[in-house]
Amino acid sequence: MTTPRTLVNTMIRLLGHILFYTTLCILFLCFLPIFMILLAFPPRYTHHVVALFCHGVMGLMAVFLGLRYRVTGTHHLPQHGGYIVASKHQSAWETLAFLTVLPHPAFVLKQELLRVPVVGGILAHMGMIPVSRRSTSLKSGTNQDTFLHQGKTAIATEHRPVVIFPEGTRTKPGEQTRYRQGVIRLAQYTHAPIIPIALNSGVFWPRHTFFKKPGIIDVVILPPVLADHSLGDGDEKTLLEALKQRIETASSNLVK
Repeated sequence: MTTPRTLVNTMIRLLGHILFYTTLCILFLCFLPIFMILLAFPPRYTHHVVALFCHGVMGLMAVFLGLRYRVTGTHHLPQHGGYIVASKHQSAWETLAFLTVLPHPAFVLKQELLRVPVVGGILAHMGMIPVSRRSTSLKSGTNQDTFLHQGKTAIATEHRPVVIFPEGTRTKPGEQTRYRQGVIRLAQYTHAPIIPIALNSGVFWPRHTFFKKPGIIDVVILPPVLADHSLGDGDEKTLLEALKQRIETASSNLVK
């Protein structure tokens, strides 16, 4: 039976979410003309403004949803040069938050996102790395060559972190799926360290839901993993499995 207090709490929660989504839309519309103008300028300016927008979104979450976050292990991030971030993927939340945590990151994302009006143009201008979802392992000719070339440019030339979600899709907290080998191949190709990241965003920002849960999302940056460029196929799979276990174990500990 629904008590008056429960009903009041539900209405307050609903109001908070309505205010959040409303102000989010207003914030985006305010930034939209700036985003469009910045397409005529070097990408670094767009990165700064997008990061500012994402900081604003994080602030709206804290005010209206009671949803905050904390990051630990930042000392594991290299201070100089590019690197690879291999992160657990539970929610859309991390795609916004990482733009505030990492310096000018280049996300590896599905090609279809570049076709989204306005947003696709901004993502392309920021130098994000699109891949075709038809290739499940990034082993196929052109898809792999483009991915490796763009990843190396971001890491070695632009000195940016490249963010990869090895699962290839979002998974619920506590669930696991196969990790794709692209993260290991890019590490071999660029000789860049892999920085694993564990998180529990799916507990508070579930997929395909209107309501978010109040609380604190934990993001844990783990010690780097190095991939020898001379690894064979068997060694690649072993290293990928070790990376998976490190990320999954740390993420599971955050859900408990």
